[in-house]
Amino acid sequence: MAKRAELIAPDVETDDLLNRIEIAKDLADAVTDADVLIGVSGAGSITRHHVESMAEDPVVFALANP
Repeated sequence: MAKRAELIAPDVETDDLLNRIEIAKDLADAVTDADVLIGVSGAGSITRHHVESMAEDPVVFALANP
């Protein structure tokens, strides 16, 4: 996952809009204790560690283009 300094301008704008109060600093932080994950990204972006850190019996929608 890209760090804030590595983001291109459109991604910075999206980050500013969607994470105004810094709910999550990165993907690992965002999925910790989450009940649902809708993963729309490339293959391998969501790891076993991410799913294991989620709440008990999580629902994961993995929508990736290989």
